[in-house]
Amino acid sequence: ANFNEAKLKLKQTGFYIIWIRQESRLAEALGFSKVRNMDLAVFSHQFSAMISSGIPLIRALIALAEEATNKTFRTIINKIRYDVENGSSLSDSLSKHPKVFSNFFVSLIKTGEAGGVLPTVLSRLASYLEKEEDLRRKVRSSFAYPVIVGIVAIGVVAFLLIFIVPVFRTAYKSLRIDLPGPTVFLIFLSNVAVKFWWLVLMLVVTLYVLFKMARQDIKFSLLWDEFKLKIPIFGQLNKKVAVSRFVRTLSTLMGSGLTLGQSLPIVKEVVGNQAVAEGIENLKKDIIQGKQISESLK
Repeated sequence: ANFNEAKLKLKQTGFYIIWIRQESRLAEALGFSKVRNMDLAVFSHQFSAMISSGIPLIRALIALAEEATNKTFRTIINKIRYDVENGSSLSDSLSKHPKVFSNFFVSLIKTGEAGGVLPTVLSRLASYLEKEEDLRRKVRSSFAYPVIVGIVAIGVVAFLLIFIVPVFRTAYKSLRIDLPGPTVFLIFLSNVAVKFWWLVLMLVVTLYVLFKMARQDIKFSLLWDEFKLKIPIFGQLNKKVAVSRFVRTLSTLMGSGLTLGQSLPIVKEVVGNQAVAEGIENLKKDIIQGKQISESLK
């Protein structure tokens, strides 16, 4: 938390302090130090193999920290090792880093610790994370083409409005003829693009910021996510992604020993769509009332 706490903890661990400095937050703010799904997948695979081979937890964490290529992740693993050395359970130590280890990850580790099947749970987690990354890659590739086409189209239209239309505007002005409505509107857009480009840019940035703020509101977020499921073509893709996450996450949780009632609140956090999450909440209520899951899903 501060310089004095760092000094005290290092001395308690038995280190001689040469220097202490606060790590720069710039890399974290730019996203360069982000711990990715594949980092977690490799971590889970290696952790599972080590514990299955009989290597003690602390020694495994030391080795994993040394192997980690991501500096931020290496620091986090060392913090986890320190907490475990001081008596915390592995799941409690992981829960102190919610930006890296989700509630889903921590809940499975807690189940593995309680049931004595930590290597199996870690192996399941690794497989889940790899499949999740594969799904994200497929979704990104599906959206890549229309996004690139859209950007190119906007670029072409901007080029025409700024450089080409003004040439015709000058020609039309010299001819002194009455122009049709669409042509007048096009010339008006060209004038705006040339003279007030900074205003257009400010408007776009303002709308983006307002949208991000509105997304914090639960009602707006729900309406937006419902809209995403109804968009032609992409709506079906969004729906398949959400259902795929629902099924795979529920399968992984229940396969690791959690009950349906324990699993559904965690699945609700993972699906990434408020409309689907609301459906899962209704599903949970129906099951508590004694309905079958198939009946509730219908």
